[in-house]
Amino acid sequence: MLKVLVVLAFLLGLYFVIGQLMCRRLQLDCNLTLFPVVGYIVCMVLFQVIAIPLMIVNASVTLVSGIFLVTLLIFILLLGKVAYKKEKIVIKLDKAELLVISVVILLQCGLLFINMCYGSAWDNCQYVGEISTSLFTNTFKRYDPYTGKVLETFRWQDCFWFYEAHSAVICKIFSVHPLIYVHRILANIEIVLANAITYNILLVLLKGKRRTALVALIGTMIINLFAYSLYSWSGFMFIRTGEAKSMLAVVIIPLLIFWFLKIAEIQPNRGGWILLILSILMGLGISKSGSFLIPLIICCQGIWVLLRNWKWGVLISLCTCMIPCIIYVLIQMV
Repeated sequence: MLKVLVVLAFLLGLYFVIGQLMCRRLQLDCNLTLFPVVGYIVCMVLFQVIAIPLMIVNASVTLVSGIFLVTLLIFILLLGKVAYKKEKIVIKLDKAELLVISVVILLQCGLLFINMCYGSAWDNCQYVGEISTSLFTNTFKRYDPYTGKVLETFRWQDCFWFYEAHSAVICKIFSVHPLIYVHRILANIEIVLANAITYNILLVLLKGKRRTALVALIGTMIINLFAYSLYSWSGFMFIRTGEAKSMLAVVIIPLLIFWFLKIAEIQPNRGGWILLILSILMGLGISKSGSFLIPLIICCQGIWVLLRNWKWGVLISLCTCMIPCIIYVLIQMV
């Protein structure tokens, strides 16, 4: 249990630091709760860029882990050097916010620590099987996780969905069993990110009224705890936590909605669009369902943004967001 808590705290701390540096570099006015979300997205996209070509050329899990660690360290140092030249913009949490958000997250994390009953056995087994196979064989996407046999045909397209590969690398780095990582560490990371995003969406919708947003967050938690089923949003949080589709449903899609809300709320800025595109890239890379759901979100939210702020620059930015979606759809069709 101690090792689980240490790894969880280390990863959240790492995401927090990277998120803070990224927000400062992009000059985004966001509170502390959004830092781990931004940091997680940046880390995942960085891994995506590194791992996909390495997986295609059959690099080992050990090699990918080493390259990722070195690249991440260099990236943090360079980002820190650039970020500290910018003005520090932080909206701090008050004591009530810190207390309520902490209690809400800890209650839900506590449920995950005692809940080992997952409703989607097939999806969960495949996901854990993929990670375990990668660790045991020291390869990516070369063995069938059900039979243990070498795949007769290597599908390079599958390397573009990197979620299992990233989990295998984290397990390798910290010497954590895949079941422990998925059901304990990754599940709780997902809970933290999901609640942080929900709170920030509520702040935008409620025009910055923090106390009202906190009450709404508590109400959201109560609904999630007592009214969830297998295919509901809260079901993904507590029954299928840690799966790729769960991360897509409760982190990526709400995060895309949040970025669009921020872009529509204020004068569109370069930093907001950059983080939107990074979130899209991560969503496309963690689940094949994202190739179809994310373009739908972009179209629906994009129309709303254009109606509020019609500019050719906004239209061009929306079209740019669609480019990676089109590429991933074409990859699936090959």
